[in-house]
Amino acid sequence: LRVVSWARRCVQATAGTPLANVEVALLGAREAVRTDSAGRFAILDVRPGGYLLSVRDPRFVAQRISVGLQEGDVRELLVLLWPIPEGASEREARNASGFGLDEW
Repeated sequence: LRVVSWARRCVQATAGTPLANVEVALLGAREAVRTDSAGRFAILDVRPGGYLLSVRDPRFVAQRISVGLQEGDVRELLVLLWPIPEGASEREARNASGFGLDEW
């Protein structure tokens, strides 16, 4: 059952630079994928329904995007990631990036 094909990019919001090796997952659907050197990712063969798209990297503030998918949907997204603020403590940085939280 092929419902959605996402093949888009993750970029740094402040510079527009593609981000490699960013973790991207539809929560509750499957294992995470990683962006390639051009910041591209693809998630294929997802069943219809509502999902949260989780995008995270230890250097950036994590993003969660709510999506509803119907049979035959093909989506393209551009995900902007903001750097962790300078001066953030290690704990603040882990929590902001999503890597300090169990539910990610």
